[in-house]
Amino acid sequence: MSIRQWLVQVTIHEASQLLPKKSNGASDPVVNIKVGGQHKTTTRKKDVTSGCFWNETFVFEKLQFTERDMKDQKILLEVQNANPVFRNDMIGEFVFDMGSVHIQPDHEYYKQWVPLTIPSNPSKEQGFLKVSMFVIGENDTPPFHDLNDNADEGGEAMSLKQVIQAPPALQRTSYHLFIKIMKVEDLPKMDVVGWCDPYITVTFANNTLKSEVHKNVKRVTLNSKFRVPLTTPIYEDAIAIRLWDEDQFQKDDVIAMHRLSFAAVRNDTFGPCWINLYGSNPEESSLFADLPPDIEGNWYLGRMLVAANVERVESLSSADVMEVEPSAEPETTSFIFRMDVYECSELAGGWSSVMVEARMGPHVAQTSWVSSEGEGMWSFNNNEGRIKDLKVTMPKADAQRYDLIVSIWGRSLMNKGRIGYLRFAAKHIPQLASSAPNPIWWQLNRLPFKKVTDQVVGYVLFSMELGEASTGKMRPSRKKIKKAEYQLRAHIFEGRGLPAADTNGLSDPYVVVSVAGKKIKSSTKKETLNPTWYETKVMNLSLLSDLSLAPPITITAFDEDEFFNPSDLLGRTFYSLSAVKAQKAGLQPKWLTLKNPKDDGIHCGQILVAFELLTPPQYMRPLPRTLKPLTRKVTLLISLLGLRDMISYRFMDIAHPSVVFDCCGKTERISDFEDEGWATSGVGMNFNYVKVLKMELDIPSQALYRPVLNVVVMEAGKLWGESVVAATSISLLPFMDWLPEEERQEPENYDDIEMSDSQAELMAQVRATAKEEAHQDESFFDLSQDQGDQIAMNIEDCNVRPMPLFLCENSRSGGGNIQIIGKRTIPYSATQGWPGSAEEGGGDRSQRFRVEGELENSMNTVLFKSY
Repeated sequence: MSIRQWLVQVTIHEASQLLPKKSNGASDPVVNIKVGGQHKTTTRKKDVTSGCFWNETFVFEKLQFTERDMKDQKILLEVQNANPVFRNDMIGEFVFDMGSVHIQPDHEYYKQWVPLTIPSNPSKEQGFLKVSMFVIGENDTPPFHDLNDNADEGGEAMSLKQVIQAPPALQRTSYHLFIKIMKVEDLPKMDVVGWCDPYITVTFANNTLKSEVHKNVKRVTLNSKFRVPLTTPIYEDAIAIRLWDEDQFQKDDVIAMHRLSFAAVRNDTFGPCWINLYGSNPEESSLFADLPPDIEGNWYLGRMLVAANVERVESLSSADVMEVEPSAEPETTSFIFRMDVYECSELAGGWSSVMVEARMGPHVAQTSWVSSEGEGMWSFNNNEGRIKDLKVTMPKADAQRYDLIVSIWGRSLMNKGRIGYLRFAAKHIPQLASSAPNPIWWQLNRLPFKKVTDQVVGYVLFSMELGEASTGKMRPSRKKIKKAEYQLRAHIFEGRGLPAADTNGLSDPYVVVSVAGKKIKSSTKKETLNPTWYETKVMNLSLLSDLSLAPPITITAFDEDEFFNPSDLLGRTFYSLSAVKAQKAGLQPKWLTLKNPKDDGIHCGQILVAFELLTPPQYMRPLPRTLKPLTRKVTLLISLLGLRDMISYRFMDIAHPSVVFDCCGKTERISDFEDEGWATSGVGMNFNYVKVLKMELDIPSQALYRPVLNVVVMEAGKLWGESVVAATSISLLPFMDWLPEEERQEPENYDDIEMSDSQAELMAQVRATAKEEAHQDESFFDLSQDQGDQIAMNIEDCNVRPMPLFLCENSRSGGGNIQIIGKRTIPYSATQGWPGSAEEGGGDRSQRFRVEGELENSMNTVLFKSY
């Protein structure tokens, strides 16, 4: 689970019925807001006898948490009596969970009254606070409210009586939350000297309770009951139970954490049941204590026997930790786990030998160490890959059983370490069967403390089974597998919408195709996000004859860097060899969506590829003479109004921008912009070109190839020469009116794009009509005609979709925009120029401004976004 950025906005509206803290029966209230380590404070109000009004808004930005970790973060509101000499006196406080706010409609609580209490006496209100707040992530939409909503919130002209509204009657109910922890078992080794010094903390409702510390133990019987007093309404839900290791001279280590839902426990008593704890192996990384607590666990760290319940009470007792009578443990049964390992492929790290380990709780078994066969393959024979039956005693309830963690270990002359892992819930492991199960290829997960690299972690082929020991099923022989020789031909066509990886807002992309330890590499295309390769690469493979057991084809796009710098990962995707074998004869190009494994699988462009898998008798089949598509001659007419809201590049203003258009191997540049600024609205620099550009192109005739117009803004800097300032691309599919209407739309899911029947039928028609239609296009857009023709871009049916643009070396969001391609007919005379312009002999400037306004309103705008 990747770390995301979050934003919290808190508005403090007003307070009411505050208890006085000064001798004169008043207070000087101030509100402290604490979120994610950030702290902000309202203004101080003086001599408030009951309530006051703030209406102050605070924004907490760049809060970095994973999705699950965010849910535990607190929004703490503290109302204090300001004391200029000594510490402020606490009036009362209230706590929200970020997660409880985020799950609300529009991710917000709006104008909500909350009671203020103190932890030592949560049943007594110290006053009330009226607040609004929202929590949004990177892709969330912030809530919107009309400004008139605040019309009743007072102002200087209103009296205090009008401003301060009495809070609604809040129905307050008192509860005791009880968390009982009876036992902790299978503790990991945490200390250099000794084993582990564990203790437990329970955090909820602004209370944190701590158990007794036990020294140098592997297991401990606690029989402790944590009592947490609280009153509802409450805007928290996550009860955090943390297992710690005490250190004498360093910060204590969090071994693991588990969350319970207060709402669930209040509705139904929890346990007693075993909670299995997972995290990272503390012996593998010094960063153990710094890892986010909710990253998927890759190592078993023990288990706790826990029970929880909520009791409604008339009066609250103080928070406390007490002893409790032992509870009966859940009923258990014996299980048998079986596993056969066949192959490992493409393991990262250059290991000479590898071993596979299976771990269920404290029970561990492993294969033999096997040496590499070369070319990134490790094979296990019947004896080496058969893991002995692992006998495991577990509770009968699925939720309490151990997860299976499969780890791949590597060994070389000077090093040994874990390469990657897989984790399976016990209920997802296939049941014991009388016949040998088919093995499956699995892609390994990267260990969270390992440095993220561009290489895949690797693949492992194995079978597994789990069942009750009472079934008495004998273990069958391993599945027999055979190998066969194949030739894989990778046809690499195009890429679209690849991420920008260089400081100029572009990339130098190339593609690597790998499978079964072998790989091939395409050529590198310079400075483009929409490369065209049209290359075929060949590699011979030794694969399992049953291709359903073969590893997948890995397709990875990289950005090539100079001066021996490592390439940047742009995106990766996978394709099945069995699907290649099953396809029809001939090339079947297919668009595949690339994803970024470093960023939780975010989509980052598409790639058009085709594969062929041949047997030895077919090796002599000739390669295609060319992969380039059929084309037709067209004229592309571009109307460029200008650049808007351009911001600084390398800390200097944009002064001499040129706009470069590139499409299908043709490039045109517009450099001359108007000296007089027509439009000055916006926050950045504006430049007007008011030009019509004509490009004669050989464009792919089929929708499959999705031609695009690349737009690049260049700046002629005095210090660094000409540089790319921003770039984008615009799909030309909507303009290809010889295609059926349904094929002129950009699809949402590119993984399903292939050559349709209508496209195949169209190919024959294109050859016959291309020349005639190209001639008609040239005649219609002839700029040399001198008969008062009006040049226009009348494309009302095209609806150009805004595309992402990248602003180079700039951290501000929004780098300006370029206005191109209009939807209305704008008149222009080839001999007289634009109406009211200087070309007409200094026409009326007011008419020029009117025409400019028409242009501005009629043009599609594509925003530049930060790179």
